[in-house]
Amino acid sequence: MEFEEMKKIWDTQNKKNIYVFDEEALHRRVIKKNIGVKRMANIDEWGMLIMTLMLALYMIIGGMVDNAIYKFPQGAIFLIVAGYIYWDRKKRLKNEGQSDRT
Repeated sequence: MEFEEMKKIWDTQNKKNIYVFDEEALHRRVIKKNIGVKRMANIDEWGMLIMTLMLALYMIIGGMVDNAIYKFPQGAIFLIVAGYIYWDRKKRLKNEGQSDRT
C-alpha cells in the first residue's frame, strides 16, 4: 500500500481506545470499597474505644474495691487512651473527603 491509502484507512478508523473499560462500573466498585473501608474503620474505632473504657472502669472500680491504689494510674492511662481514640476519630470524620491525594 502506498502512504496515501494507509493514511485514508487510518483517518476512517474509530477514535476509540483499544483498551476500553467501563468507567461507571469502576466508579461503583471504588464507592463500594470505600463504604466497606469506612464501616471497618468505624467498627475498629468503636471497639477500641469501648474496650479501653471498660478496662479503665475495671481498673478504677477494682482499685476502690480492693483498696489498691496502684490500679488508679493504670485506669487513668486507659482513660487517656480512650480520649485520644475519640479525639482522633472526630478529627478523621471532620477531615473525611478533604484529601489532597488522588
